[in-house]
Amino acid sequence: MSVVTKEKHDAQAKEGREPWTLTELGGQTVWEWLKLLIAPFIIALATAGFTLVFTHQLTQQQAAEERAAEERAAQQLLEAQRLQFSLFQVYLDHIETLLLDRGLRTSKEDSNVRKVAQARTLSALDTLSPERKIWVLEFLYETKLIQFGSQGEQPVISLRFANLSETNLVKRSILSNTDLDRAELIDAKLNNAKLSNTELPLADLSGANLAGANLAGAKGVRCEQTQVAKSLDGATMPNGKYYEDWLKDRAGCGQ
Repeated sequence: MSVVTKEKHDAQAKEGREPWTLTELGGQTVWEWLKLLIAPFIIALATAGFTLVFTHQLTQQQAAEERAAEERAAQQLLEAQRLQFSLFQVYLDHIETLLLDRGLRTSKEDSNVRKVAQARTLSALDTLSPERKIWVLEFLYETKLIQFGSQGEQPVISLRFANLSETNLVKRSILSNTDLDRAELIDAKLNNAKLSNTELPLADLSGANLAGANLAGAKGVRCEQTQVAKSLDGATMPNGKYYEDWLKDRAGCGQ
C-alpha cells in the first residue's frame, strides 16, 4: 500500500468507516455505489410485489363475481323451470275439472265448456316453453282430446291457431289426425314425424324441419307453405308421393 493510500486509509479508519468501504470510485465509496445500484432493484422488486398482490386480488374478485353470476343464472333458471311447471300444472287442473266435472268429452261442439278448454289450451301453448308444450300435446294426445273422430267429428280441443313453434316432435305421431289450421310450426323439428290425416291449411311452416315426415292424407298442404319450410327432403306428401316428385305434380307446385 502506498504512503498516500495508507494515509487515506488511516484517516477514514479514524472516522469509524469499515476498511472495505474505503476505496473511492469517482468520488463515491463502494458502499455508496452499491446503494445507488440496489435502490432501483428494490423499487422494481417492490413494484413487482405490489403488482402481483394487486393481480391476485383482482383475479380473486373476478372469480368471485363469476361465481356469483353463475349462481344468479342457475337460480333464475330454477325459478323459470318452477314457473313453467306451475303453469303446466294449473293448465292440467283446469282441464281435469272440465273433463271430470263439466263433461268436456261428451259436450257439444259449440258448447261453452269446449270454448273454455280451447282457450285454456291455446293460452298454455302460447305461454309455455317448447319443452312444456310437448307435455301438453302428450296429455291431449293420450286423452284423445285433439284427434278427429272416427266419423270425421271435430276434435274436442282443436289445435287451430296453436303456437307450436320450436317444438321437438322428431319421430312423434301426436299431431297426426289433428286440426292444425293456421297453427304456428315455425322452426319446429318434425323430422320423420307422422302427420297423416292432419288439417294443415294456412299453417305456418317457416323454418320447420319436415325431412322424412309422413304427410299422407294431410289436407290443405300448399306449395307456398312448403317453400318456406327448412326441409321436406324424403317427406311423404298427401298424395303418397315423395316431396321431390310432389313438387313436379299438379297437386304440388307443378303447373
